[in-house]
Amino acid sequence: MSALLRERGGAEELRWVARTERGTRRIAAAGKLAARQPERPRQVWVQVHLGGERRIDIARARGYPEGCAIAQILKGLQSEAGSKPATARRMSHLQVEFDHILCRVGGKRRIERPEGQ
Repeated sequence: MSALLRERGGAEELRWVARTERGTRRIAAAGKLAARQPERPRQVWVQVHLGGERRIDIARARGYPEGCAIAQILKGLQSEAGSKPATARRMSHLQVEFDHILCRVGGKRRIERPEGQ
């Protein structure tokens, strides 16, 4: 029984580490993409919707006392995307760009091969 618990604990730990690593890669990719955006609403949208960052964390980093300011920025951008097709297209392009960055950030893994192969 203890071997089963140890094995399960190790698997659970591996899943937790993998989730954390994916989150770190998402935030890094979102940071790169957000830095290239000229407008604050798009920067915030990339960080929250694509990077998965918490609104309150972004608000504090930008000097806002609460996450409400970030919610208002996002609400305004969503409204604009609903009424202006160009904004909706830009957000769609940002999603594609983010996916490409995410692949590059996490895609450079070295595959270890046993000696003699």
